[in-house]
Amino acid sequence: MKKIYIKQLLTAILLLCSVVVNATVYSGTCGTNVNWSLDTETGVLEITGTGAMTNYKNYPASSQSPWSNYSKYITSINISNGITNIGDYAFAYCSSLTSVTIPNSVTTIGERAFYNCSGLTSIEIPNSVTTIGESAFCVCTGLTSIEIPNSVTTIGQSAFAYCSSLTSVTIPNSVTTIGERAFFVCTGLTSIEIPNSVTTIGQSAFAYCSSLTSVTIPNSVTTIGERAFYNCSGLTSIEIPNSVTTIGESAFCVCTGLTSIEIPNSVTTIGISAFSGCSSLTSIEVESGNTKYDSRDNCNAIIETAINTLIAGCAYTIIPNSVTTIGQSAFQSCMGLTSITIPNSVTTIGISAFSGCSSLTSIEIPNSVTTIGQSAFQSCMGLTSITIPNSVTTIGISAFSGCSSLTSVTIPNSVTTIGERAFFVCTGLTSIEIPNSVTTIGQSAFAYCSSLTSVTIPNSVTTIGESAFYDCTGLTEIYSLAETPATIENDTFSGYSATLYVPAGAKAAYQAADYWKNFTNIVEMTPTEETPTEVTITIGQYGTATYCSPYALDFSEVEGLKAYTATGYNSSTGVVTLTRAQTAEDATGLFLMGEPGEYRVPVIEYSSDYMLNMLVGTLEATAVNNKTDDGNYINFKYTIGSESSQPMFYQFEDGSTLSAGKAYLQLPARLFTTTASKSISLRFDDGRLTDIDRVESESNDTQTIIYDLCGRRVSKPAKGGIYIKNGKKIIL
Repeated sequence: MKKIYIKQLLTAILLLCSVVVNATVYSGTCGTNVNWSLDTETGVLEITGTGAMTNYKNYPASSQSPWSNYSKYITSINISNGITNIGDYAFAYCSSLTSVTIPNSVTTIGERAFYNCSGLTSIEIPNSVTTIGESAFCVCTGLTSIEIPNSVTTIGQSAFAYCSSLTSVTIPNSVTTIGERAFFVCTGLTSIEIPNSVTTIGQSAFAYCSSLTSVTIPNSVTTIGERAFYNCSGLTSIEIPNSVTTIGESAFCVCTGLTSIEIPNSVTTIGISAFSGCSSLTSIEVESGNTKYDSRDNCNAIIETAINTLIAGCAYTIIPNSVTTIGQSAFQSCMGLTSITIPNSVTTIGISAFSGCSSLTSIEIPNSVTTIGQSAFQSCMGLTSITIPNSVTTIGISAFSGCSSLTSVTIPNSVTTIGERAFFVCTGLTSIEIPNSVTTIGQSAFAYCSSLTSVTIPNSVTTIGESAFYDCTGLTEIYSLAETPATIENDTFSGYSATLYVPAGAKAAYQAADYWKNFTNIVEMTPTEETPTEVTITIGQYGTATYCSPYALDFSEVEGLKAYTATGYNSSTGVVTLTRAQTAEDATGLFLMGEPGEYRVPVIEYSSDYMLNMLVGTLEATAVNNKTDDGNYINFKYTIGSESSQPMFYQFEDGSTLSAGKAYLQLPARLFTTTASKSISLRFDDGRLTDIDRVESESNDTQTIIYDLCGRRVSKPAKGGIYIKNGKKIIL
């Protein structure tokens, strides 16, 4: 039985491969009327006969050709005239192959026909070939040049991908489509001329061609596919013809050498991240007449006109005040971006909008913004602090993940959810105040914040996600203010060695709660005084004062007292605009105006108002210098100076101390082209003209008319006095 079995097995193998062994020559069939013969001494594989070779993509029991076991011997291949196609996978992995003779009877080079033939340095494709199959010469790392004949109409998907030594390619006018990844990772390719017959440049066609410095796109092309030139870092310029209607997603993403781009008026579709990561871009312009996009106000950006969304910007972009959305990946990996002003027309900062802007050191988010998208500021490693406005309700997934220099974050009482990985790997973060509005802290929200030593979790939080504070190795104190423990997971905290402080009388609840009970040191906090229902504010003889409260306050129903924040400064006139605030968050610097006397102001849980504020509050006595340590701001104290009988804002003297419960004015030093003026003038914006409705804005040819608060015209106003000018209250 054993002998019969062996004989049957040998017969089956010979029938399968039709192989005849004769010394060092192996032979068989590889298609109807197609034969092969390999001499392992000479290394020559002969393919003879007429008709099509077999496709070996679905070869029985394997995907290999019958000579694949001897492929290491093959140094050259001769294909006789009469063979019409080279089968799929026919010579794949013949790594010793150096030359091939293809006759002009061949019309098709099959899928992966020469895949990973790394020793092949050149190949001549005859003019009979009409189709070069998918991955036909993929990973032929020794190929240095290729001339595609004028008979070919389509260069297949990945046809020459990973041909890293390829420096020269000739594409004929017969080709209409350059397929997906056709020249993917051809890192040696320096230039390419696309013929006037091509209408589509396929997805990732030239992606990662890092040596590519020049590309000619003809005016026959209508579509530049997704990632077509992704990471072509050597590309310094590109001219997009007026025939192009579509620029695909990430088409020129990470083209770090690209300095300028002009979008023709034919383009109607620009995909997400089309120009993201082009860190050398200094000029972006949309041609006049484009009906879909524009570059209004010389903004150096691309704006989708109908929805006022900025979709692509650069280091020199100025965001126009008409923009409502900063689109997905608009400034992604713009490493030259150091600062940018977001106007208060913007309501949404999109997904990955500023992700990877590693040189961005500061950014001011206006109170108009309601949404900070996923990964919006991810890996902005230069950011040191961030103030999130009171209009934002959700901090998106990974919004500030990887901001390793971030040491301070202000989260407003409007936020209800801190998303997954929101501050993941913010290794510089030393403290965080989570407001009482937050109900959910997402998975890994503060994971790997190794500098975080203490955290307070308000009683509003009901769920803390897994790994939320994982590997916060510096965390020694956790304050949980809820009497009923929030739901946590076993790895929410990295171990249980930190001291857990809980409300008085709540220790037993925590000792019984899942995972909380694992803390080895649970301490009940001493009860604190209840928050007062109101505070008393005294206005002195001058009728004005600066103020700062440890509580959120409501001024809307307090008769005779008005509160203001400093919302703007005109460097040409030296005037600060003070805007009326109905409510104010705790620790907010305020300017107050009212008749001398005492006022009782209600305390509220939190303020729903937030405005840009240049007034800095002091909850305790604070030493203030003329300038901030970094030199970015000049500080002004509200006091009586030698030249006025009324208090005004004057520059601080270095080392001055401001008492608790006051505020000082802080203006950007860049707004002062020369030394700052000794005092600052104020302009009040109450949302209407003044309380004196009968006084209108008047002027003559030589001067603007000024009135006192009783509506009487004043010819010689005293410096420091409060007057009405152009219908607005001012302090001269």
